[in-house]
Amino acid sequence: MTNKIEKLGRWAEKQFSSLCSEGGVIANKSEEDETGWDYLLEFPQAAVEGLPPDLQKIELSARAQVKSRERGKLVAELKLSNAHRFAAAPEPCFVVLAAATDGGHPVKFYAKHFWQDEIARTLKRLRQADYKSKPTNQQSFDVSFDEMDNHTDDLIQWMRQVVASSGSDYANLKRDLNENLGYEDGRFFGTVTFLNNDIEKFVDHSIGLDAKIELTNARLVDRRFGI
Repeated sequence: MTNKIEKLGRWAEKQFSSLCSEGGVIANKSEEDETGWDYLLEFPQAAVEGLPPDLQKIELSARAQVKSRERGKLVAELKLSNAHRFAAAPEPCFVVLAAATDGGHPVKFYAKHFWQDEIARTLKRLRQADYKSKPTNQQSFDVSFDEMDNHTDDLIQWMRQVVASSGSDYANLKRDLNENLGYEDGRFFGTVTFLNNDIEKFVDHSIGLDAKIELTNARLVDRRFGI
């Protein structure tokens, strides 16, 4: 028999905040959910003895969104617009899921670093969204978890390790992913149309014998993820 947790979502946020405090992490709660994250996290760095203040490392930052689920599949549902913010943010981002047992205790905490796979899926969904009438803040984006993502016993420690191992080039790597994912087969594709009786001119143009050829139509498109 489980103990029912009233307002599970609020409980999950408070529990996450408490875990951050216990782990020495500063969790700044977002005033508006429109930002795409619930918490801006600051991971203080240990001071190096004998090093002047201007050379000491400042705290590392990350962002986290905390979701909850009473039962069922281990899936956190985000707004597509918020997934876009996570994909574009220069800092490490995490999705945390508090999974209850039939709405109560025990509760397990699952977490994922929003990285290459999630960024790629986000960018593909955003490209597909161009062809839908709904704005991205009215479309959902699912993040699935499995037991490999179970961090009930080491959530803050694991997040700290991910942030610490990100390195100074993290923002650049993330920007490269945003700019290049989905373009593995090329970026711009197009078609050109010319009059049938200009075929000989086209052949001459293609081998450099004629500098000019008259086109009746030309179309160039940006194709990403085959879309």
